[in-house]
Formats: sequence, structure tokens, C-alpha cells
Amino acid sequence: MSAVVLGAGVQGVLAALMLAQRGHKVTLIDRRREMMTGASLNYEGRVHLGLIYAMDRSFSTSARMAADALHFAPVVERLSRQRPDWASLSSTCSRYLVHHESHLSADQLEDHFHQVERAVLEGLRDDRLSYLGQRPTHVARRAAIPADVSPADIMANFETVEACVDQPALHRILTAAIRAEPRITLGLGICVSGVKDESGGRWAIACKDEAGASHDLKASMVVNCLWEDRARLDRQAGIDDFPSESQRLKYSLLVRRNPMIDRLGSFLIVHGAFGSIVTHPGRDYAFLSWYPASLKGMAASQAIPREWREVCDGNIQSKTMERIWRDNLEGFSRIIPGMGRPDAVLIKAGIILADGLRDIDRPDSGFHRRDEQPVRQNGTFFSVATGKYTSAPRNAELLEQAIFGE
Repeated sequence: MSAVVLGAGVQGVLAALMLAQRGHKVTLIDRRREMMTGASLNYEGRVHLGLIYAMDRSFSTSARMAADALHFAPVVERLSRQRPDWASLSSTCSRYLVHHESHLSADQLEDHFHQVERAVLEGLRDDRLSYLGQRPTHVARRAAIPADVSPADIMANFETVEACVDQPALHRILTAAIRAEPRITLGLGICVSGVKDESGGRWAIACKDEAGASHDLKASMVVNCLWEDRARLDRQAGIDDFPSESQRLKYSLLVRRNPMIDRLGSFLIVHGAFGSIVTHPGRDYAFLSWYPASLKGMAASQAIPREWREVCDGNIQSKTMERIWRDNLEGFSRIIPGMGRPDAVLIKAGIILADGLRDIDRPDSGFHRRDEQPVRQNGTFFSVATGKYTSAPRNAELLEQAIFGE
């Protein structure tokens, strides 16, 4: 069997590794010149346990995130044929600081966190699963508000076991696994313009390279893991039941750690459009993103606007970087008055894919849910949801079950 995997983000990479291990000859294509260079590399890398999805009162999103998080490390280990030192890849555990303007009260969040904990501990009854190599006995506990935090803005603090993975380190592990797999051929710098069912279990994939030259690929299976334009290709392949998605252009910063950041460690401010800081042991910088200052665009899911693509490729004007840095620090300074002005190491942009067009400052926003169907299918064409980093390994496993029926 031959397969073409569209998109070389973390989802496409894991799907390609799975298919190759199952004996398929795989062509992995992406418009970029390197694998895993978008959201797979440029965000905090949080492996969500479902804590942040308290606005989905059905609990379906949190249940999914808890299950996905417990599959994250075991599936990565199986598909990469490596056993990473997850402790060295994991950030400090995250605090959840509850803002006075939170959509939900501290008591409501505590009830939700207890429900998440029950789901996680139930999942861990399967000895094959873990949370980033660990088997925690609890998930979240209410604690005193840190002294460095403004009590005028923060009304509660929860200490959790939730962490983020070092995306550059995991990038190195997975790209090395791809290059070591003889059944995988890389086609980078290639854009997909269309797919066509040629019947008889064969697909034609129309592509163009960076010089504009056209190429046609033939395969007995197509797996669509694209970030942009996925819905258009799904339609061409006969899949119409896709969610109404939107894209958000969002900036993030790496800043030099200082004593204040070290004392607080990793934390999120909830529940609404606030921000987060992530620290990794042994790293002299921290990830920082104040959501209102970092979000710079929203559009219906379609081809990425050219100006977004340019900044995501690193072409950010100096005035824009100065404004992003200033506005992010201003947002955090209200919560952490003594944080000061840590030096900026890097400012980068990426795109978030989510459901709906209402932002997270709205309680009824679709962004508060991530319970879309992971894998959709028409014959031997498969479309895999790519919106959540946490879900990528388990999605690859669910794709495997859909294809091979196990």
C-alpha cells in the first residue's frame, strides 16, 4: 500500500510514522521546507488534562483531553521508537490563578478540577498509560495565593500537575524518527492544490513545488493532516461533515527568566482571555503570552492570509515586535506588579485553529470546546483533526484503528 500524508506538522509526522510501521510506503508533504515548524514548534506545548475547558459544561472536551493527555507519551514512544526522558522535556507544573473577572467562580472551577481528577485517575487504571511518564495520584489542589500576585486581581490559586513539553526537543526526536524510517519519503516545499478520487481505491494528488512546477502523486490512501485549507480538500474527497473552524493569528514571546518568574514558575490565569507563563528547568528563558496583547487577527478557516504567513515565517517588523513585547509586559504587570521588564529573547507568531468565530472572552465561544470528531473518512481518504497539540498522538492511534480495525 502507498499513502500520501498531507501536512508535516506534529499530526502528520505521527500519522506517517504509524503508517510506515504498518508497512505502508509513505510520502509526507508540506509547503514548508522543514517539518513541524508551525504550531508544533511555536507555542507552549501544553499537554492539557482538561482543566482549562471548564466552560464546556457537558464535560465532553475535558474527558477527551484527559484521555488524549494520558496517551501522549506512550504513543510518542511507540511511534518514535524512543523513550524520552519526559522529566527533562517537561515544564514546571502549572498553577491556575483565578482572575476576579473569570467566567466561572473559584468554587465552580474547583468542582470541575475534581471531575477532571476523577477522569484522569480512572484512565490511569490502564497500566500502559501515563501523564508525561508519571502516574500522578492527584491533579489539582487549592492553595494559598502566591505573595507575588496581586490579590486585587486574583481570587484563588490551584496547584496542578499539568505541564508543557519542550516543543523544540520533541521536534528533534520526531524529525529524527522520520528521517530514520526508510518507508517515508519527504516532499517539503510542496503545496497541494487538489485531490481526486480515481476510483478503484486510487487517489490523485495535484501539487506544485516552490518554482511553480506541477506534480501529480498517486496513492491508494490519503491522510489529510493540513492546518490550512483542510476543509476544501476534504470536500473534494467527498467529506462534507466538517466543523465551522476559524484561525487566529497569535504572537508569543520568549523572555529571560528573572527571580520573580522563577518564584512563580509556570501558571495560567483563568478563566477567560488572560495569559500564561511557562518555565522549563535548565532553560534560562520563559514562554510568555498575554492573550489580549498577543492576538492580532481572526478569520474563517480558509487559505492563510499572505500577511499572516509572512509573520509566521519570521518576517516581523521591529515596531510590531516592540509593541507586542510592551503590551504583553503591561498585561502581566497588573497581575504580578514586581515582575519588572525581562529582556525579550524571541518574538514569534503562529496560528491557532478552533471552532467558531467568537473569541474566548465570550462565555458562549466555540473556542471553549474541543470535542470535534478526531478522524473522518471517505473510503481510503482520511481527515484528521489538527487543532490541539495534546490530541495528536492519540489521534494517530485512532487513525490506526480506523484504517486497520484494531
